[in-house]
Parts: sequence; C-alpha cells; structure tokens
Amino acid sequence: MLDAPETSQTPEAQAESREAVRQRRLRYIVEMELRLAALHAERDVLYAERHAQRINDETLRARLASRDRTDVARSLRQR
Repeated sequence: MLDAPETSQTPEAQAESREAVRQRRLRYIVEMELRLAALHAERDVLYAERHAQRINDETLRARLASRDRTDVARSLRQR
C-alpha cells in the first residue's frame, strides 16, 4: 500500500492543472464580457433617458461619472 503510486491528486494539485487554469481564465473572460455588456446597456439607458428629457445633462454626467468610478475601482481590485 505504501509502495503504490498515488493516482489521485490533491485538491491543490487539481486546482493548478492546465485544464483548471484554462477554465478559470475562460470564466474570467466571460465575466469581463458580461460586465462590459452591462456597462454598455446602462449607458444606453442613461442616454435614452436624457434624450427623452426624463433626466437633465447634469444628472446624466453625474451618473456616468459615478459608473466610471465604480468600474475603475472594481478593475483595480481585480488586479
């Protein structure tokens, strides 16, 4: 029993397998694409609200600036 090579990997070794790394990178890319799509959708809604005169220029600029700061802070945390 002690001489038999261990065929199962530890969770740590499995986490660092090439496939696990590839899957982690793929999930990260998908998450970033979804975040970017959400950002574009939110901006589109804000511009549509301004075009329909439901919000004024000041509100539009404030909301866009707030959204940009949130995105910058989130991207800095992920580095």
